[in-house]
Amino acid sequence: MKKGGKIALVGRNGSGKSTLVKLMLRLYDPTEGRITLDGEDIRNISPKKYRSMFGIVFQECRCFRCRSPKMSSCARCVKATRRLLQRR
Repeated sequence: MKKGGKIALVGRNGSGKSTLVKLMLRLYDPTEGRITLDGEDIRNISPKKYRSMFGIVFQECRCFRCRSPKMSSCARCVKATRRLLQRR
C-alpha cells in the first residue's frame, strides 16, 4: 500500500475481511506470522500511535436522535466521513 493511498476490502461473507481489519488495527495479534509496517513488526509500535495512522469509513453509519448531537458518536462519524470526502 502506498502512503496516503486508499484500499477497499471486498469479498463474500466469511472470507476474512473483518478479521483482516481487526488484525491490521491490532484489536488482536496474529497467532502465527507477523504484520509489518515499513519492515517493522507492528507489535513494536504503541497501539495508540499505530492506530492514529488509519482512517475507517464504515459501510453503514446510522444516526439516531439524541439530546446532545455534538457529543454523540453519530455526530463524530458524520464529521469524520465529511472530512474524508472533502479530501477527495
